[in-house]
Order: sequence, then C-alpha cells, then structure tokens
Amino acid sequence: MLQSEKKKILMKNLALAKNKLKKMKNEQFLFLSKKIDEDFAYCLGTIKGDGNIYFPKSGGAHMRLAVKDNVKDKDFAEAFKERLDRWSGLKSRLFPDNGFWKVDLQSVSAIRVFNNYDISNFKNTSEKIKCSFIKGFSDAEGTIDRTARRIRIYNSDKNLIDTIMELLEEVGIENRVFKRESEIHKFPDGREQMVKPVYAIYISRSRNLKIFNEKIGFSIGRKQNVLRDSLDSLRIFPQKWNQKDIELLKLKFSRDIPAYELSRKIAPGMNREPDAVRRALYRFVIKSSK
Repeated sequence: MLQSEKKKILMKNLALAKNKLKKMKNEQFLFLSKKIDEDFAYCLGTIKGDGNIYFPKSGGAHMRLAVKDNVKDKDFAEAFKERLDRWSGLKSRLFPDNGFWKVDLQSVSAIRVFNNYDISNFKNTSEKIKCSFIKGFSDAEGTIDRTARRIRIYNSDKNLIDTIMELLEEVGIENRVFKRESEIHKFPDGREQMVKPVYAIYISRSRNLKIFNEKIGFSIGRKQNVLRDSLDSLRIFPQKWNQKDIELLKLKFSRDIPAYELSRKIAPGMNREPDAVRRALYRFVIKSSK
C-alpha cells in the first residue's frame, strides 16, 4: 500500500473518531442538561459564589472551586466535590495549592450545562432544589454573626442577589437587602482600586433562622455550629417586655449612639435578640420621647 493511501486511511479514521467523540459529548451534554437535581443546584450556587469557569484557548473547559486552606473549611471543598462527582458521573480532583484547597473538573459537557443554566429557572423547581441552590451560595458567600444572631449573604451581582431573595421568600424566609456603595480602596503601597457596590442579604429573627436551619443549613461545620448555638440561645429569650425591662432600656438609651449599635451592645446583658432590643427602643423609648 502506498504511503499516500495509508495517510488517507489514517485521516479518515481520525475524522471518524473525532465525530464519534463529538457525538458522545453532545449526548452527555443533553443527558446532564436534563439532570437538574439537588446536587446540580448546590454546585451551581457554590460556583456563583466562590467558583470559576474558564475555557482555555488550547481547548477544553475547567471549573474550579478554591477554599482557603483552613482545616475547619476543608469540609466545604469535600462537600462540593462529592456532589459534583455524583451529579456529573465524573471524578473531579481535590488538591492543596498555595494556601487553598481546590476542586477541579475538566469536562466540556458538564461545564456547558453550568455555564448555560438560567438561575431564574430555579423558581419553577421543587423546594428542595431551591434550598440546595441557596445552601451552595450561602456556603460560599454567607456568614453568621454570633452576637447579632443574623445571617448575611454577600455578592456584587444585583440580579443574583434578587434571585436569592426571591427563593428565600418562596421557602418561607423573610429577608432584607442592604447596599454598600462603590468606593476607592487604598492599598498600603499607595495603589488605589475602585471596589464595586456590594449587596448584603440579612436574615434575622428566630423564626427565619429556624427555617433556614431546618431547610437549608451550612455544609461548613463552623458556620453550622454558630447557627445552632444562636438558635439554642434564642430559645431562652423572653418574648414580652415588662416594665422593669422598659425602665432599663430608658436608662441605657442615648441619642448619641445609633439604635442598631446600642441594641447590639446591650442585648447580651438583657438576654435578648439585638433586633428585638432595637424594636423595643423605638416602641417604648424613642417614640414616647418625641
């Protein structure tokens, strides 16, 4: 057989192999795009918060989550990897790198599904899927304040924040949003950088924290422990205000200190929620003094 004929056969077989691989990837993409379950929702929520998707010029696709190398937070990376592998049917890689735990997946089909999914579609899914998406995003972007007994979830993407707020409302959790305006951040070496506006969702009050704990929760152990401690402390708080407590509020009150700041300061000593103290200040002290 001539060399040119061998080359033609080789090129033909190579083309057939490429077409077969392309067909397999399309079939995998179609299969995964219909598999919108709790694992997918959690992983997408995490990626929207702390993750990164990129398509190298050389081809292929990468999806990566980086978590600070903190023994207490390795559980976050492990939870993400477990769910990602279960959903995709593939094996991602968990490894330490420059002070971070990283989870890396290389799959064009799987990453296309994450990259193309419209998160507004979660509004039409089950409550469990909605909660899984919120859980992933909260693991990545959420904090819980032990003193104020309040969950805060941050992001600079207003559309994303609006979607999270709507989903929280749909599962029965009241929430508010606050905006921190853009500002110039000055570095120690004299450099300056404009920081985008950041939006923060606040979840407070015992009822909302209880629902969050029961339906969503945190995969990160340290955050979940603070949430449970906060709920345990809320159970012992009295609900009504007697005259003795009101008189104590009047003694503590100062017009030189904002009500929200004062309430955080005196709440522990009164064995009450900061939000409850703030509302009582307005109801029993500020209004009556006007």
